[in-house]
Amino acid sequence: MGFVTVVWNDACEASVFHMDVILPQETVENTSTEVTSVLTTVACGPDSGIDNCLWVAQVQKEIRDEHDDTHDMRRYAQSVRQLSVEETEEAAAKNEDIALLMALMAGDADAHAHFNKHGGRRRLDDGSTVKVLWLYSNTSKAAWGDSSMISQITAAIATANQALTNSNAGFVVEGSIQWVDYTEVSQTQALTDLNAGVIPGYATLRNTYQADVVQLIVESCEYCGYGSVMAHLDVGFASQANSVVCSGCLTSFSHIHEIGHNMGLLHDRTSQGVTATADSGTDWPYDFGYRQAHCCI
Repeated sequence: MGFVTVVWNDACEASVFHMDVILPQETVENTSTEVTSVLTTVACGPDSGIDNCLWVAQVQKEIRDEHDDTHDMRRYAQSVRQLSVEETEEAAAKNEDIALLMALMAGDADAHAHFNKHGGRRRLDDGSTVKVLWLYSNTSKAAWGDSSMISQITAAIATANQALTNSNAGFVVEGSIQWVDYTEVSQTQALTDLNAGVIPGYATLRNTYQADVVQLIVESCEYCGYGSVMAHLDVGFASQANSVVCSGCLTSFSHIHEIGHNMGLLHDRTSQGVTATADSGTDWPYDFGYRQAHCCI
């Protein structure tokens, strides 16, 4: 059994049409490689003579693993620059408000009384919408073209929100899409460059769209996805809330998986290589994932 994803706007514009048909996986003969057949939209050639033309083509994609090196501390990104006094004070104020909000949500009576008397130092939103800035690199632009890349990311936003709704996560994502003049060497280096803020236009775009997290779509893929993990309650992590995802894995939910890492979520305990009772070492009591075993007869 497979599944179909179709995204189109009310104006029926070809530039935002995207369809994916995911068919069952199969193993390539004499190898351990798994592939899946996919019907996907592909931009027509420049000589087609049709504006905004998109063909539907069948392709085969290799099923890539999620990055799963539990000893790779690059995921636990730290700030790459010293904060100014003003920024430090602002971050401390926001951290206090977040801690107060968490205590309120936990039903702490003292926190409730403090909030009623003093309020918070900053206005916090309700977290029901997370703003995501999706960037795509020069290699993705060359491989797919702007129209197809925008359509694929638009479809990914729709599938991400469906997954969040199905999971009763309590929030949805709102996306902005931009090309950046950046050619990746590898996914790991791309994440390092995002966290360092050296990708052209990154800081300006993030501020312009007020993005909570940023995700870069690339073609040079060691894994399906690779993202920073927010292990501790600290607004200093804000500039590190980034991930890098292979374009071929947008149909396998790697995009929302990596955003989960940005929010502090880990893999299941087995994948993390820890015991059933081990502490995660983070500030979050809910961060381990769950993997359901499947058995076939």
